[in-house]
Amino acid sequence: MTGKRAADAEAMARLDDGALLIAFEQRHRLLRYPPGQPPTSARPTAFPPPEGIKRLPPNGGIEALTALGQGRLLAVAEDPPEGDVVGTAWLREGGAWHRLSIARNLLFRPTAAALLPVGDVLLLERRFTLIGGAAARLSRIPAGTIRPGAVLEPAALAEIASPLTVDNYEGVAAGRGPGGETVVYLISDDNTNPLQRTLLMQFRLIE
Repeated sequence: MTGKRAADAEAMARLDDGALLIAFEQRHRLLRYPPGQPPTSARPTAFPPPEGIKRLPPNGGIEALTALGQGRLLAVAEDPPEGDVVGTAWLREGGAWHRLSIARNLLFRPTAAALLPVGDVLLLERRFTLIGGAAARLSRIPAGTIRPGAVLEPAALAEIASPLTVDNYEGVAAGRGPGGETVVYLISDDNTNPLQRTLLMQFRLIE
């Protein structure tokens, strides 16, 4: 791939068979990379995208993508199509995509999602304003609410803003720690901008 428009990867999920599914924006599409070492070394194939993906803004495609198990996937767009007042999301189950909506905050935009050990989804969002600066928010989407036609309403868990360490957080992962606790990882993208940093942060989620 050459050029930003062709290679703008924004989200990734590991499928049940070990393959990687990567979402691209600007040229909105999904590519499936077969299992291989190193990852993405094998030639990818096109993966059926959700209906309506082409209506998303060029720089507002699928930013959050996570596998829910049993062949199910959740995809969330950074921005909805022009004129929509709610956020855009899709659920893939039974081999087909189903449209969902997600409550939208005009200041925060989705950037990543991860499956929590209990089955809920952890949604990462970011904000940048000239007055408030950069901030990130982590919210939980209960597993039982993720179904075709649903309006998802993430419940805020934490907000990271100055004076805490904050940057352009665009990736999130979750798992169990050595003591059985839930560990959350955030990663930021410096965009090759000297004013930004690439950071890997680790948190413990206290239930």
